[in-house]
Amino acid sequence: MAEKRDFDLAVIGAGPAGYVAAIRASQLGLSACVVEKEKPGGVCLNIGCIPSKAIIHQASNFLGASDLESIGVTIDRSTLDYERVFKKSRKAADTLSKGVSFLLKKNSVELISGSGAVIGPNEVAVDEKRTISANHIMLATGSRPIELSDFPVDEKIVLTSNGALMLTKLPKKLSSSVADTLDASSHTRCPPSASR
Repeated sequence: MAEKRDFDLAVIGAGPAGYVAAIRASQLGLSACVVEKEKPGGVCLNIGCIPSKAIIHQASNFLGASDLESIGVTIDRSTLDYERVFKKSRKAADTLSKGVSFLLKKNSVELISGSGAVIGPNEVAVDEKRTISANHIMLATGSRPIELSDFPVDEKIVLTSNGALMLTKLPKKLSSSVADTLDASSHTRCPPSASR
């Protein structure tokens, strides 16, 4: 007789691959869980794609003010409260992350908070405090920024894409090196007229 395990599928990582796989497994009748150390939704939803698009959209609105001025609308563009821009991007990410949590719960997928590590063919340790067993384990741990040996990351002077997108104040100067799609999407250049 086969050993009874906690889940049919344990997924480490609740990003777009992990949470979708766990939900689909549950829809097909399997018991599933997702182990996630951060908020559900992964880097794309919580730090990268979604918040960066919210920031880019707000920058486009700011830059589009000149179109309104061309038809006679007077707009004071002498200041920009970037902290409010940042907060709005965080609100968008938080709302969507809560949506992922809702989808997991709605589809009977258990969300286990913590850092998961495979410790055996059918075992996952969560923060070295809990062990879960599963017939199948899926690793969906997503991406991490790389660090260049000559430029140690301190998230103050040398930033990763994550650090850059979590700034609450705009730097006066910025130089960037684009390495992936997340970096490229956050690398949109504003014309000089936007730097007031």
